[in-house]
Amino acid sequence: MAETAFLTFAIPTYNRAAKLDRLLGTISEQLARRGLLGTVEVLVTDNASADETPAVAARHLGKALRLRYFRQPRNLGFDGALRFLYEECRTPYLWLFADDDLPFEGSFDAILDALRAHEPALLLYSFMQPPGSPDRTYAFAEPVHLEADPVRAIELVLKQGKVSGYVLRRLALGEEDRRVRDRFVGEGWLHHVLAFGNLEAAPIPRVAVISEQLATCDAEYNHLPWTPAALYDLYRSLQHPFPMRHAPGLWKRYRRDGYCWAVDLAYHARTGVMVPSDPASYERFIRDIPWRLDLLHHRKTVGRFLLMKLGLVEPWLKVRPGFLALRALFHRVRARLRRRRGAAPRSLSQSSET
Repeated sequence: MAETAFLTFAIPTYNRAAKLDRLLGTISEQLARRGLLGTVEVLVTDNASADETPAVAARHLGKALRLRYFRQPRNLGFDGALRFLYEECRTPYLWLFADDDLPFEGSFDAILDALRAHEPALLLYSFMQPPGSPDRTYAFAEPVHLEADPVRAIELVLKQGKVSGYVLRRLALGEEDRRVRDRFVGEGWLHHVLAFGNLEAAPIPRVAVISEQLATCDAEYNHLPWTPAALYDLYRSLQHPFPMRHAPGLWKRYRRDGYCWAVDLAYHARTGVMVPSDPASYERFIRDIPWRLDLLHHRKTVGRFLLMKLGLVEPWLKVRPGFLALRALFHRVRARLRRRRGAAPRSLSQSSET
C-alpha cells in the first residue's frame, strides 16, 4: 500500500519551463536522498503556458516524484493559481512555492518536523534574497517559535512577502470562508489572505516560525513579472476579517507605506536595479500615480517621485556619483571640525562650573 502523503509542495507556474524543470529536478533529488518521496506530493498548476511547460511536466510524470500536473485552459492569474492549489490539495498541509525559487537541502525535514510536532495553522520561515544574503526574515532564538497572539501573528505574516515562505494547514473551508477569500482574488496578495483565513478558521490559530533560511531565490530575482500596483494594493489584504478584528487600523498604515513602496519600486525599475517584464506598465504607473501627502513619511521617496514625474531620473544618475562624493566630503569635514571643537581647551567659565 502506498504511503499517505502528509505535505503538498504546490507550484504555480507560467511560461517558465526551464525553471520549473530545475525545481522539479531539485526537489526530486532532495526527497529521494531524504527518503521522503512518499511523504510529499507535488502539485503543479500551469496557467496556460505557451512554452515547453507541458513537456517538462510530462518528463517528470511517472517517475519517482509523486507529481500531479494540471494545465489550465486559461490564465487564472497568480491569485487564481494559489486558490486552485489550495482547493486541490489533499494532504494535511501545503507548501506554496514559486517556480523560480529553490529549497535548501534539509528544508523538507525541518518543515515536516515542525508541522508534526506543533500542528500549526500556518508555518513561516526565513527566505534568502538575494542569493547568498545572510539576512533573515525572522530572528527568534529557538529553532521553532510558536505565536498565538493574533496581532503578533499578523505582523509575522506581513514580514514574509515571498509566496514560497508559506506553509498552510489545509482546512475544510465553509461557503462563507470561501466567499470572503474570493473577494481578494486578483489583488496579488492571496498568500496573505490564505494565511489570515487559516488563522480565522483554525481551532487554534497558532503560527510556527522557523528563523533558519530554508529556501532562496535565483539570480534573476530582480526580474519582475508584476507591476508596482501590487505594492500599492498590499493594504487590502489587511481588510480581511481576521486582521480587521484584531488590528483594525493597520490597513491604513500599509495603505500609506504601500503607496511609497510602489513609488520606490517604479524608481528602481527606471534606474535598472529591477527589470520589469512589461516596462510599458511601469511607465503608465509613473505617469498616472498621483501625489499624496503620504510621501512626506518617506523623505527619500519624495525625491524619487519628483525625479520620475519631471523626467529627470537619467540626468540625476549622471550627476549622482559626483553629488555623493561631495556629500561624503562634507560629512568628513564636518566630523573633523566637531572633533577639533571637542578637543579645544575649556574656557574659564566652563572650568569654574565644574
